[in-house]
Amino acid sequence: MQILSWNSCGLGLARKNRTVSKLIRDFNIEVCFLFETKLQSYSDRLVFQLWNVSNVSWFGNEAEGTKEGILAMWDNSKFAVSSVEYGHDWIGLFGQNFLTGFLGAVVGVYAPCNQADRLLLWKDLRILKAAFECPWF
Repeated sequence: MQILSWNSCGLGLARKNRTVSKLIRDFNIEVCFLFETKLQSYSDRLVFQLWNVSNVSWFGNEAEGTKEGILAMWDNSKFAVSSVEYGHDWIGLFGQNFLTGFLGAVVGVYAPCNQADRLLLWKDLRILKAAFECPWF
């Protein structure tokens, strides 16, 4: 399974969007997590600019206050997502990879810098792992 996890340090500039799009295309990415998008909203138009195919789905955790924003995208023809779960610093995609038959979770995590927030993140992830007893990437 080809997964791209990248700290984008802000999306929206054409050059950066082209770079993401090239990475997705060149490495035949199936699931992509973009962190620190700094965007307060996402759209189908933006996702199509990044992943130039019609069978892509997405879920976004918008930037708000100190939360910098996470965008998860996946190719429906390669990975069928049955459930999306999310928290302040993470997005979990639960589903099946069509090529390998892998049934499990792909979780994108953006770890906070301070210890108190990091402890909350680990608490969230432990609860999530207990709720979904399947393999994780």
